[in-house]
Amino acid sequence: MHARNLRTFAIASLGILAVVWTQLSGCTTRLALGDSPQLAQRVPFAVPLADGQTGTGLMLDAKQLLVVAPGQPPVLTVFEVTRLSPTPPVPPTPEPLPPKPEPPPPVPVPPGPGTLELLWIEETAARTPEQARALTDRAIRDALAAAGWSLRVVDQDITDETGKTPPDLAPAIAAAKQAGLPYLIVRARNGAEVYAGKAPPDLTAFQALLQRLGLRLNDQNTQTPSATQQATEQATEQTTSAGETDACPTGQCPTGNTTGQRQQRVYLFRRR
Repeated sequence: MHARNLRTFAIASLGILAVVWTQLSGCTTRLALGDSPQLAQRVPFAVPLADGQTGTGLMLDAKQLLVVAPGQPPVLTVFEVTRLSPTPPVPPTPEPLPPKPEPPPPVPVPPGPGTLELLWIEETAARTPEQARALTDRAIRDALAAAGWSLRVVDQDITDETGKTPPDLAPAIAAAKQAGLPYLIVRARNGAEVYAGKAPPDLTAFQALLQRLGLRLNDQNTQTPSATQQATEQATEQTTSAGETDACPTGQCPTGNTTGQRQQRVYLFRRR
């Protein structure tokens, strides 16, 4: 009988407190909790307590819960009810992308020879017609000038104003004499030796060497003499040689007749 009276008193107290709370708050609106189930308001329900007793709970509104614990007098406690948002699913961690392969390092291009200096050392009197043609070829001279290269032809006996071998040429001339003339030395502007060896015997060999060294030659201007040209030159040389022996058989030729006279060779560099 006593327990029944206590329960009746707790329910009555909850009802009175609910009315008072509503009047104080001035709010009679029920707050919806979304589409999920809602807790009924102002409806008493049993609440298990931590000490093993059973209290009475009453939702005052959508967020406040009144709990009455049995006792003399009953203990009233207001709790705030908070709706927890559903935890969104954690997206799977994407697998790390494989590292992009690094591009291969660029292949280093060996630097070109740049501008070169060609030093042709010879015995001028021993220069062959084929070598003379190579040294005086117009296409080669133009290509050298266009590339900024230089070609210097010197005699092994060259001297300066003091009668001695120029100091800048003395080591090269000594090396050329030891290796054998004619001799060609190719150096870069910084003095590094690019080529050193026997001078090319003719125009074709000289062209091939220059192209290996990086000189761009005009194909139309660097063609070797045709067979017809070579035959014509050979016939001219044979005619000249015959005229030297047959034009003046007695050795007393008129001074006005120049046919068959020996042509004097003109050297580009006169030997001292």
